[in-house]
Amino acid sequence: MEDPIPSVSAVEVEPARVPIPWLSLPLLVLAAVLLARGLRAEKRGPAIALSRVVLAAALAVGPMVQGALAVPGSAGRTPSERQARRILSGLLPNVYRALEYRQEEAIYDRLAVSVTGETLTEVYLEQRRALEMEERGGAQARVETVEVQEAGTIERAGDGFSVRGEWTVGGMVTHFGHRHFRQNRYDAHVGIVPVDGIWKIRSIEVLEQERLR
Repeated sequence: MEDPIPSVSAVEVEPARVPIPWLSLPLLVLAAVLLARGLRAEKRGPAIALSRVVLAAALAVGPMVQGALAVPGSAGRTPSERQARRILSGLLPNVYRALEYRQEEAIYDRLAVSVTGETLTEVYLEQRRALEMEERGGAQARVETVEVQEAGTIERAGDGFSVRGEWTVGGMVTHFGHRHFRQNRYDAHVGIVPVDGIWKIRSIEVLEQERLR
């Protein structure tokens, strides 16, 4: 069986970003100038009315054209639930895709993209044992879907963070010519750390595993 096309991509550590309504900024400045002039003028009505129109225009076009500025020093901070789910959704499929390779060196190298520390060795050794059992039993499995259902209970942990995640893994199992779909659900504490600008899994503690199909 040939190696599948490589599809393991690193999950980069991104800094927090503040949205900036670029198109609204000059309009807001203009509205402030008109308001200041109106307050100093003898006839305040026209200038103040115009400043209100410009302010309304600024608020209307603000959401249309926005940029974002990175917050210095924010990379690697404890993420929100939405961010943690996005990180897990990148890391977990990488692990399962790496395990589809048949050559030991390829498996280890691709696991190293998303896993670090002792967990890297543990996952690699587990896969070696699984391959040996597969060769003896004649069964082959190929993961097709990895979907993160939940990501909560996020806590700071050293230089990274821990998250309680729930995800499902589905794929085809072939055994002596028979094929059937299998899906499992996992509930686990996952420790994640930034390594050279890349998020990596440092630990996985499975709390519950359930076969759905």
